[in-house]
Amino acid sequence: MLRIFLSFFLLIGFLFAEAQLVYQLPGARAAGMGGAAAPVTDVWALHYNIGALAGVQETTVAASYQSRLNMPELSTAGIVFCVPLPVGVAGAGVSRFGFGPYSLSEVSLGFAHQIRLVSIGLQAGIVQAATRGFGSRMVPLLSFGGTAELIPKLRFGGFIYNITQSQLSPETGEYIPTLLRAGLQWQPTVFVRLVAETEKDVDYPANFKAGLEYKLRNFLTLRTGFSTRPTSLHGGLGFLTGKLRIHYAMQHHRQLGLMHHTTFSLQLSKKE
Repeated sequence: MLRIFLSFFLLIGFLFAEAQLVYQLPGARAAGMGGAAAPVTDVWALHYNIGALAGVQETTVAASYQSRLNMPELSTAGIVFCVPLPVGVAGAGVSRFGFGPYSLSEVSLGFAHQIRLVSIGLQAGIVQAATRGFGSRMVPLLSFGGTAELIPKLRFGGFIYNITQSQLSPETGEYIPTLLRAGLQWQPTVFVRLVAETEKDVDYPANFKAGLEYKLRNFLTLRTGFSTRPTSLHGGLGFLTGKLRIHYAMQHHRQLGLMHHTTFSLQLSKKE
């Protein structure tokens, strides 16, 4: 019982202080780079910038889990799937925060298309908030994003989450954050990727993130990064074996200590 009460109060404080972390699970690859990912092509772009999904060339399924304080009540999990089509790339996913008295879940569908050096995408989602003993609330929302290659090796990515400014409960003010995300990716060689991003919740100060990805071997990638809100340091590893990719990231949060993030992805087939 004490654990439940402690979890509940930690959860409430965490939600109010870092509401934007509940939404848009980025996957361990992005988490290892400080969460900076707006311009990065990856299956998890379904969540962090639907426009960047247009560059995915393989049918891919992935699952991710983020642990906080080793407490399921504060953990996040998600599954995504994407498939390249003759025109564009389609994706679907589900994510959930909290496996205790309170939970937030989101089901997402998205489509992205690339036209020369520019890609655009649209994501539709349904968010459900559930409190044990008090029922649940559900609301739809829309998000929009895109990328553009500014010059060779330099790409811009921008994303607006919840452009509809949907609210879970207008009466109580319980809201879904409207997030604005913009970033740059510089990839001077096939071995090095630098990413910087600013994320702004319209109701909170901006969060600056930056990260580095370095391919040490064909099967091993190292990552590091940081973010300013909350102030945290990040690091991670990526392993490639055949069609399976395994990513791990660790984040040191000023209040919550160490958080761990693991992602598994499987490439099923390549675009013909």
